[in-house]
Amino acid sequence: MTPRKKILFAVTRSDTFGGVHAHIRSVISSMSSDLYEFHLVAGYCSHDNIVSRFQSSISHHRLRYFFNRINIVHDALTLRDAIILLFRLRPNLVSIHSSKAGIIFRLACFLTRTPCCYTIHGWSVYSTKSPISFLAYFSLEFFLRNIGTHLFVSEADYLYGCKTKLTSQASSIVYNTTSLTHPSAGLLSRSSQVLEPHILRLLSVSRFSAQKDHMSLLLALSLLPSHVKVELVLIGDGPLLPKFQDLAHSLSLRNIHFAGHMADLANEYLQADVFILSSFYEGLPISIIDALSCGLPVISTNVGGCSEMVFDEFNGFLVPIRSPFQIARHILYFYQNPSVLQTYAENSNYVYESLFSPQRFSQRINSAYSKILRPFS
Repeated sequence: MTPRKKILFAVTRSDTFGGVHAHIRSVISSMSSDLYEFHLVAGYCSHDNIVSRFQSSISHHRLRYFFNRINIVHDALTLRDAIILLFRLRPNLVSIHSSKAGIIFRLACFLTRTPCCYTIHGWSVYSTKSPISFLAYFSLEFFLRNIGTHLFVSEADYLYGCKTKLTSQASSIVYNTTSLTHPSAGLLSRSSQVLEPHILRLLSVSRFSAQKDHMSLLLALSLLPSHVKVELVLIGDGPLLPKFQDLAHSLSLRNIHFAGHMADLANEYLQADVFILSSFYEGLPISIIDALSCGLPVISTNVGGCSEMVFDEFNGFLVPIRSPFQIARHILYFYQNPSVLQTYAENSNYVYESLFSPQRFSQRINSAYSKILRPFS
């Protein structure tokens, strides 16, 4: 019997379950456990929130000094621990996700001659706040660009990598798929719902951080005419949650529900009419794919790979960043045109089935990983 190949997934954070973790879970679900043995390594956290979200057959590893923030001493110790882990496990492939893990584990793989692939979920340079930070991240990515293979979850990130010489044109693009359980059943139940044009139910799922720009979303609601009845459910936690709760109160927005973190989101998507994302930057947000899988029209900022999921005046609208007036205008349009809302919902379903279904993801990810592993078989 042929021994199973070992794949070690490396990700930085273990304190929250985000889009990167959902992608890894989808990869593991799409690959045969008869052919592969799966391991997951992440940073240390006293309140680990990711172990329970993965299959029980996966072996989990924690690196004591592996944190999201940069610390030269901790990062050097993490590199040492990563090298020790690779020598101990001897994986056939290290699948690396998130920028900090990308730096540490590509170096570790280079030093141990371990095959690796680095999946780009949005370039780290997008989130830099100063020229010095941009130069530091860009220089590191440029220095490490030839270690292993690159995979991309969006064409936008791939094109940026080619333009800036951070990747080779031989890299592969594998779109994410939904993180929801049994979305097809949800589509059937949603298609039979009776729309209530007098109440437009809005949904936003994202962490309360500076990246997500909840400010523009709340300001958009405050700009709506008083006769427009909308309900907004905000799902997520994060350091800025209290700030935006206070802002909603100061704007006298009483039609907002801060739901906090939720593990099972399918019902929330199915009860909504429109999904909204107002981020400053993104890779290929799984929250939008989840919305498409439930037949939701989408209003999103035109960042990262969002234009590969949301097509203007077909299944939603794209707006510039920091544009509460445009968000408000599109909310009002959906409120006043329930028949268009239904058409856009059907179009979202079509986009999902055409590009982001689990079947298409499984085909693409198995093909990509087989291609990467073939030279080392």
